[in-house]
Amino acid sequence: MQYAGQVGLIIVTGLLGGRLFRRMNLPEVTAYLVLGFILGPHVLGLVDGSALVKMHFIEEMALAFIALTIGLELNLHGLRKRGSGVGMIALYQSVATIALVTVVVAGLSGSLPMALLLGAMATATSPGEVLLIIRGAGAAGPVTRTCLGVVALDDALGILFFSLLIPFIVIAAGGNMVPTNVLLIPLREIGGALVIGVILGLCLARVLQSAPSHGFGLAASLTFVFLATGLSQLWYTSPLLTCLTLGVTVVHQYPYVNELLHDLDEIMAPLHVVFFGGIGAAFSPASLTLFAPVTVGYTIARAMGKAAGVRMGAVHSEAPDPIRRYLWPTLLPQTGISLGLIAVVGTHFPQLRDAVGAVMFASSAIYILVGFPLAHRALQNAHEASRPD
Repeated sequence: MQYAGQVGLIIVTGLLGGRLFRRMNLPEVTAYLVLGFILGPHVLGLVDGSALVKMHFIEEMALAFIALTIGLELNLHGLRKRGSGVGMIALYQSVATIALVTVVVAGLSGSLPMALLLGAMATATSPGEVLLIIRGAGAAGPVTRTCLGVVALDDALGILFFSLLIPFIVIAAGGNMVPTNVLLIPLREIGGALVIGVILGLCLARVLQSAPSHGFGLAASLTFVFLATGLSQLWYTSPLLTCLTLGVTVVHQYPYVNELLHDLDEIMAPLHVVFFGGIGAAFSPASLTLFAPVTVGYTIARAMGKAAGVRMGAVHSEAPDPIRRYLWPTLLPQTGISLGLIAVVGTHFPQLRDAVGAVMFASSAIYILVGFPLAHRALQNAHEASRPD
């Protein structure tokens, strides 16, 4: 089957499977991954290796749009209304999770680069899955509000920490790097991304405010994402952080962001299907058994890091006791940007893609099977769930 036909097959099966999974109260991303794996070279072979190589550009653009939407949902004014402890809790649990996962995975695998990668990827929480849990429980209250605020910051912190740790991972993997560059490269990547993102964000907000129609505004948004990604690659900054900053800038300058997000969702669905379907198709089942101990260690360490970090952040910010006790299970779901970063791992560290992908795939499945009930129970114990299990 030709490349276009393989991409079309992924889109059709993914969209249909996503609807089915949504009816079962499961994340649509899971359907894309599972169906991509079934269509891929390890099962049916309808999507082959050459097609996966050609999907690299789609992977880059899908991640760019995901980063943009994360930024568009990161309204700092709205976060302040959720309570002063949201930022502190998000930071504490991110740092605690990265530290604990890195130590545990390094001990189990003997690979510091793999440990640092998984540690950097562990902090992010899946907004889509969290919303599924909250809507399914009919939850409302302080724990729910804090959860939504922390999740909004989680992915942004995940992208930031991932960018910061890349030079250290290069060194740990045996790459050559001048010591001063360990500091200069992250500063250049992050500083450059912030500058490009803010400038383009201000320009895009101005264009959107004078846009004659939704279609024009949507076309302008797509153009600026391509421009942000291209400039980031040209000047060696982080494309993810650039697009994230672009979104954050727009959300504070443009009053109709919700309508823009709705329009973007409409056109991003096929892109997400191809992106996550491609990740699923590239997954090697043989690596599951090989990295099973690391997966178990990662899964437990990430949960413990979230729990310890939430408690430390809640104590530091003097948050109410229910938040200290019941917030952390709601932060366990991880499909989304965490799995999306597997594509970045494949670009920078191709030798680690299978190992990191196996751990992220298996742990994501565990969090769906175990994490969903745990989160629902936590919201019930906090007396914020209006619906039973």
